[in-house]
Order: sequence, then C-alpha cells, then structure tokens
Amino acid sequence: MAAIKFPYFKVVYHVFTDHCDEWTADYNEAERLFHQFAADKGCARLYEERYPTRNNQYDEDCLLAVGDYPA
Repeated sequence: MAAIKFPYFKVVYHVFTDHCDEWTADYNEAERLFHQFAADKGCARLYEERYPTRNNQYDEDCLLAVGDYPA
C-alpha cells in the first residue's frame, strides 16, 4: 500500500491593532488580546494562520474584526 500525503499544519493566531502585533498558539489568549485591543484602540483583527510543516506558504482567515483596518 502506498503512503498517503496529508497537509499537516501548525496553527497560530495573529492578533493585531495599530502598531501592535501578537502571535499565540492559544485561541483563548488570542481572543482575550483581541477584546483588549478592541477596547483600548477601537480596532483589532484576529486571524488564524495555518502553516504547512515543510515550507513557508500559509493560509489565513479573519476570525474576528472590529473597527477600521489597523495601521
């Protein structure tokens, strides 16, 4: 039987606001930071970034957004 290749991913949450970026593997921490940034700055984004284990290409999805796109 031939081996089957699966796309294994490392998931990282990217939370950002004006002039501030944070990355964490913990969704609960990312959500806490998102709400803190949104309250403090009025704008914030929370993205899920999925990195393959063997190259630098990745996919991302915006999970939460508040306000204008951060500068």
